[in-house]
Amino acid sequence: MYERTHGKCAICGKFVRFDQFTIDHIIPLAKGGMNESDNLQCTCRCYNAMKQDFSKEEFMEKMIGVLDYQMKKENRKYRKRVKNCCK
Repeated sequence: MYERTHGKCAICGKFVRFDQFTIDHIIPLAKGGMNESDNLQCTCRCYNAMKQDFSKEEFMEKMIGVLDYQMKKENRKYRKRVKNCCK
């Protein structure tokens, strides 16, 4: 699995040392996912902990909600960074 992702977190895309990565269920066990290799991905601890038992879609909605909230607070620093990411 680690080799399949070339050592990168499937959620944030950053390199994760072999001794630091965690295994995440793409479809969480709590939502009917299985312990099969095609349902597992390499992730960093931080994002695996944040994802919890959310599906990929639910997790993305949560992250978009956080970004939306922060943007509404008129935080120029983050607004500029998000805008640059969306180019």
